[in-house]
Amino acid sequence: MSFKFRKKLNQLIFDETEFELIKEKHYSDKNLSKSDFDLYVLAEPTDDGNGPMFFNPEYGILNLNNGWEMDLIYLKSGRKTEFVKELNKTLKEKTFYNNVYN
Repeated sequence: MSFKFRKKLNQLIFDETEFELIKEKHYSDKNLSKSDFDLYVLAEPTDDGNGPMFFNPEYGILNLNNGWEMDLIYLKSGRKTEFVKELNKTLKEKTFYNNVYN
């Protein structure tokens, strides 16, 4: 997988697909990163496109939903299964429509 961050535009690129920042400091977990994670969504949404992603420059990409019900969590060190399940649940709640756009 190829991710790029265009700092001047505050834009993420995943496999040539552009994501735009929609909410700064939307998620925080000091066990993962000292910095808060910003929320990015597809710049041009499509029906089967990728879901929202959390990112901060210190940590990098935290999660990716590929639009086909496959969620990926990127962790820097091994974590227990229960932690990963809880993190995935929390991220889904934070990206639910009402939380994202309101």
